[in-house]
Amino acid sequence: MTISEKNFGEYGIVFDENVEAFVYASTILKDYIKKSTGFSLKIGEGTKYSIVIGTCERSKKVMVDYDLSSLGNDGFYIAFKNGNVYIFGNSEVAVVYGVYEFLERFLGVRFVNVDCDFIPKCSKIEIEEKDVKRTPLFPERTFYCPAGFYDDYKEFAHKLRFSGDFLHYDKRFGTVKRWFNDVPCSPHNSVYYVPKEKYGETHPEFYCKSSFYEELCYSNGITDEGDLDCSMQESVALAVADSLESYIQKAATEKYFMFGKPDDRNALCHCARCEKNRAKYGGESGLIIVFLNAVIKEVEKRLAEKEVQSDFQIVTFAYQSTVNPPVDENNKPVCAQVLPNNRLHIRYAPISADYTYSFLDKRQKSDVSKQLLGWAALTHNLMLWDYMSNFGEHHWYMYNLHYFKENLRLYADNHFSYIFNQGAYNVRREWQAEMKAYIASKLYWDLDLSVEELRKEYVTLYYGPAKNVVFEFFDRMDMFFKEKVENGFHLSLGSEESFISHQNYPLAFLTSLCDLFAKGIEDLKNSTLSDEEKNTYIFRLEMVMLTPLRMLLANKHDYPGFEYTDLEKEFYRIMKKADIEKLGETMPLYIEIGKDGHSDYKILTGKNPTKEELDSVQYLKKYLKDTYNLDVPIVEDDWKNLWPSAVSRGICIGENSIVHEFFKEGFDLTNTKRWLQSCGRCMFILSGTDIVSATKYFAKNIIKCEDGKVFTHIFLDIEKTNE
Repeated sequence: MTISEKNFGEYGIVFDENVEAFVYASTILKDYIKKSTGFSLKIGEGTKYSIVIGTCERSKKVMVDYDLSSLGNDGFYIAFKNGNVYIFGNSEVAVVYGVYEFLERFLGVRFVNVDCDFIPKCSKIEIEEKDVKRTPLFPERTFYCPAGFYDDYKEFAHKLRFSGDFLHYDKRFGTVKRWFNDVPCSPHNSVYYVPKEKYGETHPEFYCKSSFYEELCYSNGITDEGDLDCSMQESVALAVADSLESYIQKAATEKYFMFGKPDDRNALCHCARCEKNRAKYGGESGLIIVFLNAVIKEVEKRLAEKEVQSDFQIVTFAYQSTVNPPVDENNKPVCAQVLPNNRLHIRYAPISADYTYSFLDKRQKSDVSKQLLGWAALTHNLMLWDYMSNFGEHHWYMYNLHYFKENLRLYADNHFSYIFNQGAYNVRREWQAEMKAYIASKLYWDLDLSVEELRKEYVTLYYGPAKNVVFEFFDRMDMFFKEKVENGFHLSLGSEESFISHQNYPLAFLTSLCDLFAKGIEDLKNSTLSDEEKNTYIFRLEMVMLTPLRMLLANKHDYPGFEYTDLEKEFYRIMKKADIEKLGETMPLYIEIGKDGHSDYKILTGKNPTKEELDSVQYLKKYLKDTYNLDVPIVEDDWKNLWPSAVSRGICIGENSIVHEFFKEGFDLTNTKRWLQSCGRCMFILSGTDIVSATKYFAKNIIKCEDGKVFTHIFLDIEKTNE
């Protein structure tokens, strides 16, 4: 089939105009065909041939000849009959995906990035009249990146065919909301199922405080046999059942309800029954499964009594304290009670895996393969929360694409229904996450594709005339990290000293990368491209240049004689230009202390401060008041009671329990005049010789003011000197 300038008038687009998603799909199809060929296809009947979108009277006669049962929700057919094209599936969103596929397959369109569609210019459309059937390997799939986090990027995320709990699409995309998101703090939300305003005073035993996280008692309301304790009028289990039943009736059409522990720091209830049940059920994961099995049975019973129809499913984390499955050495359940209910899904989040290697690599230092295969032996209701970025340092190079496909194949072979790859998601732009999202979007549907070829395609299309600079950057970086990994170097998901240490990154290597981009940008400026094209490609190169800049500047004081001032200004300029306000997941580019005389910060001392520390505290308080009219109170160190309000908004002067919580590996202040550091929005002023001098330096050199906003740039991380 050929559509050309001579015959395009014979083709029209037919669809049910009462279905918003089909209207959207037809608009996309018509617009992209016109942009590519200049042809404007007619809408509606009356032409010799038709491209029929979705279910309508025309397509029903054709659809009966195809097996739709194997398509699932998102799969689709592009079928051909008598010169007509039919795009259909089991859902509206499947039809929209089919239109995206048509454009990619037959016009060569590529949805490259939020600011880049590749639309080749064609004089004609050559269509092979061979039926196309596409189904994703994973029913739900997301690469969590800027495209999934910001509302104005949602259409692009949809073109990559992402779905899942963090993507709330418009109705026009044909998606149906399947995840209930009204519980606060999702996905670490379990405590919100038991409202403290309702039970806090009457049942304090429902709650416990472990480290600085509040947690529930998951044995409360559960019998020794693992069933709901019906003799109790109120319990944690009944409270969760009450909340869940209410949520299900509120959102009867939604399917997945997340119940995740607030488990970032292994929060546990240590009551006698929980300790006993952990031993009995194979750990915290078994304890949670038994608890949720009982809750699910209770909710099923209530809904049946009220004749409420719901396909509700509960999703819980296997993460931190619950990451190990409750199985024995032969991957058999430790007891019958820990077999998950058919409505219970395990969302495995291997944050402690060694992300230097694939999960089946023999060099893995973690138990990730044992854990994953253990969960797979226990249930087929599996989801994955995977990690693809350095969260302590978003802009650090993360050498992990080479095993990405191997891990995805492992997930597919073990029946994972939802793949969630987490990149640098909470920044407006981040070039690694954007590129990996493009690659992932293809692999989620076809694992026979080459990661390297997909990367080449992305770089060629996105960086255009500057592609060779990016290719050279990849060649140098990949060779550098490959050699280091082969010699025992390990990647990190955070900002561990061993990973970011200047000792692993020669100054000459990093400066050569900065020079590579500087020359590439200069070449673009001197090229014959239009001003608009120059600005576009310069900006894209600058995004990648942030990586060697940050890798230099994070350790700026550890390179003797290194003059960093100009590069630091360049880094800030690019970050501001791109509207990027974070260096890592919880590390902002700058910390706002206050604005227009108001501050939420506190100045923290230790419990037994020295005279010098007290002098420093008083000095900083007075300086902020006199200079910026900020009244910042002084509070005594009390780690548990201060978290999170003070720690997330605290300036810690001298050693205290908060300092030791953040720096558990210890630090040496011997002969150190200044150690200024930040962790998230919390700031630390430390000194082994003169804390007053360090505090004055912080006040006069680190604190800035602009447009009424008093802030510190994060490059005080790490500002340490012996001078």
